[in-house]
Amino acid sequence: AKGFIIDGYPRSEAQMEDFKNNIGGFDFAYLIDFEEETLLTNMLNAHYKERQDQSPMAIGRRITTFKEKTLPMIRSIDVQGKLMEIYSTMNF
Repeated sequence: AKGFIIDGYPRSEAQMEDFKNNIGGFDFAYLIDFEEETLLTNMLNAHYKERQDQSPMAIGRRITTFKEKTLPMIRSIDVQGKLMEIYSTMNF
């Protein structure tokens, strides 16, 4: 195989720099993009209630962290022409 998939990492620009320095970069990234309402519905689904960090308050903090730390990194990947976005409305 000539590659691999990493799910959920890097999540910030600092982690991206560490990834580039230690792994050597990447060819492209996929983003599965949900409307925030769909994401909240999915995260509050009974399937995920087993996790302690799935309370509405914890989910709100996770979304805020995503917007503050991960979204700037995603925009940087997009500017480089390496982002492939998949739009989803699927509930799971």
